This record gives sequence, structure tokens and C-alpha cells, in this order.
Amino acid sequence: PRARLLRGRCPGASAAGQAPKMGKGGKKKKGGPGDAGVRMSVKEEWTYLTLQVETLERELQVKSAHAEESQRSEMEVRAKVEQMEEDFKAEQNTTFAVTADMARQY
Repeated sequence: PRARLLRGRCPGASAAGQAPKMGKGGKKKKGGPGDAGVRMSVKEEWTYLTLQVETLERELQVKSAHAEESQRSEMEVRAKVEQMEEDFKAEQNTTFAVTADMARQY
């Protein structure tokens, strides 16, 4: 009975109730120089690291500009919301006053 339940829920399960086999998953290496067997010279390594620093600095500039733009947009939206709340309160007071006048006249 248990094997039948497993077969019904897990399409690749075997009759013994084992989970389906998954493919092998290897870890992927991050960027950088590969292990070619030949070590870079000091000048090559310095050039590589200098380029990497420049790339990271450009990426930081882009992200900083994006963050500044996001903060500016947030401040604009907050100002709009505040103005809308003030307008709403004013409209609410006007509606209340009109309703009170109508009630008095009735």
C-alpha cells in the first residue's frame, strides 16, 4: 500500500518507495583565471587585478546612481502621498460641513 501511495505522488518513484534519481550536480566556479597549469606573471596578475578593480568601481558607480535615483523617486512619491492626504482631509471637512448644513435644513 505505501509503495502505491508513493507511486501516485512521485512520478519517478520506484516500487520500493525510493525517490527518483537525480542527475549529478557539480559546483560551478566563479569568474577569474582558471587553473591552466601555468601561473600568471606578476605583471599579468597586476594587469588582471587592475582591470577587475576598474570594473568593480564602474559597477559601484552604476549602483550608486541607481540608489540615488531610487531615493529621489521615493521622496517624490512621499511628497505626493502627503499632499493627497492633506487634500483628502480638506475634502472630508468640506463634506462634513455640507452634510451638517443639510441636516440642519432638514
